Amino acid sequence: KYTGYVTDAVNGSDIDKRDGEVIVSVGGGAVGHKLLRVALDCRSICMLKDRKWFFLLGPQGNRHCELLDAHAMNKDITIERNRSDFPVMLHNCALSLSQGGYNTIVEILKARAPAVIVPFSQGGETEQGLRARLLEERGLVKTLDENLLSPYTLAAKVDSAFSNSLPELSIDLNGAKKTADFLLEWVA
Repeated sequence: KYTGYVTDAVNGSDIDKRDGEVIVSVGGGAVGHKLLRVALDCRSICMLKDRKWFFLLGPQGNRHCELLDAHAMNKDITIERNRSDFPVMLHNCALSLSQGGYNTIVEILKARAPAVIVPFSQGGETEQGLRARLLEERGLVKTLDENLLSPYTLAAKVDSAFSNSLPELSIDLNGAKKTADFLLEWVA
C-alpha cells in the first residue's frame, strides 16, 4: 500500500507570512561543511543578502564551528545546532538551502518553501541527487551539483528559486494518517 510521505504536524498559529529568513541546514551535519562555507560567501552576493540567515549545523555541528566563528558577530547570522521548530521555520522562511535529505525535503514540500538543494554525492551516494533532480523536473526545487558549488553558482540558484513561483503540489504528504487508516482497516 502506498501511504504518501510522513511529515511533522505544524500548528497553523505558528505560521507567519513568508517574509522570513534564509535557512541553511545540513541535517546530521557530518558532511555539510562545504555547503555551509559556500553559503556564507554566497550571502553577500545574492538577492537575499539583507535577510537574516540561520545556519543549522546538526548534532555534529562542532565540526563546523571554526568555519563559522568569523561570522558569529554578524547580527543577521544565527548559528545553532538544531531547532525543534525546524518545520515551522520552513513554513516562515524566504528560502531553504540544504543537501536534500529525506526529512528536510518532505518538510520543504509541506511548507511550500522555495528551496535550493545541493545533494551530497561523495562516495557514490545517489539518493539525494535522484530525489532532488526529480523534484526539480517538477519545478518544486532548484538543484546545484556539489561539484559545481561556488558562491556565484549558489547565488544564481538562490536568486532563481526565490524569484520563481512554485507549481501546484501533486505529492501526497498525509502518510501518517494513511498509515494509521490502513492499520485500522487491517485490524478490523
